[in-house]
Amino acid sequence: MANKSATLSASRPASSINPEPQNLPVEFQEFQKVFSEEFFTTLPEHCPYDIAIDLEEDKQPPYGPIYSMSPAESEALKEHMDSELAAGMIVPTTSPAGDPVMFVKRADGRLCLVQDYCWLNAITIKDRYALPRQDKLIKKLCHARIFTKLDLRNGYHNIRIKEGDEWKAAFCTALGHFAPTVMQFGLSNAPAVFMRFMNNIFHDLLDISVVVYLDDILIFSNSREEHVEHVKEVLSCLLKHNLFCNPAKCYFFVTEVTYIGLVITPDGISMEKDKKEQPLIWLEEQKAAFDAIKAEICKEPVLAHPDESKPYTLETDASGAAMGAVLSQRKEDGCLHPVAFMSASFSPAELNYDMP
Repeated sequence: MANKSATLSASRPASSINPEPQNLPVEFQEFQKVFSEEFFTTLPEHCPYDIAIDLEEDKQPPYGPIYSMSPAESEALKEHMDSELAAGMIVPTTSPAGDPVMFVKRADGRLCLVQDYCWLNAITIKDRYALPRQDKLIKKLCHARIFTKLDLRNGYHNIRIKEGDEWKAAFCTALGHFAPTVMQFGLSNAPAVFMRFMNNIFHDLLDISVVVYLDDILIFSNSREEHVEHVKEVLSCLLKHNLFCNPAKCYFFVTEVTYIGLVITPDGISMEKDKKEQPLIWLEEQKAAFDAIKAEICKEPVLAHPDESKPYTLETDASGAAMGAVLSQRKEDGCLHPVAFMSASFSPAELNYDMP
């Protein structure tokens, strides 16, 4: 698919879509602080959104083993610990708790340290605050023509652990025993706490000019003039709450953007290219048939934006083992375009139903 991203400034080529603070669009120069590393290194203050680690009655946090690491991981561990200690995001501790740590690879190949909190999570009282449904988020974008995507720096680390609960999230390494002062990725309640925080600070803008899924912020508008004001409102909100963005992952004034695993354009929705092109391990005959179906389904855009002012067409089919449906609408070209797919296998009980 051709890159439809708008340039960041008149002098930059269309392929340059990873802005640095000095190359922000001129309309947003007053918000350079939001994209600065200088202010990002400050430890966040305690606030009402701090994550509490409430444990089930008579339960105590576990102490786990120290996982072995390769020489490269050991070197990365030292660099990570030195950086986190300097920033105050972890502190040495004598806590009786201690979960192991390990490295996972990011999509770009970099190593990311994570705590294995599976034992702590098993005895943590769960926060049931719901994450937004992705289909509902996408529905809000159906009339948008221009987008800006913002990515928060170290999203979860913008939330402190409730004072007095830090010891419960302690972790053990070959370099010592530490307790985090900021919310960690592996804590079971972290998504709920962070989503509540983001929904509250963007309350007046949600679903009007911005949708938020955890630390992914997507601003949408019908025109560039309108979009400038919408982006300024969001950046002002971030500045007010001392939140900072990673400029390498921010895109301004684009007509095509990847969000929550989907490619969004004014014309519709499609899957990310790398997700569509994963190889299938299968026998040749079945693989060829499946690829033909996949090619038809994945023609871009996969889904059109629904228009509630127009009628829908529902097509259904079923076999002895499963059922499926396609919900479509007739668009300006006179053709039916799918706006939703559905498929499901029958349960054992449903397989016993009489077929007409």
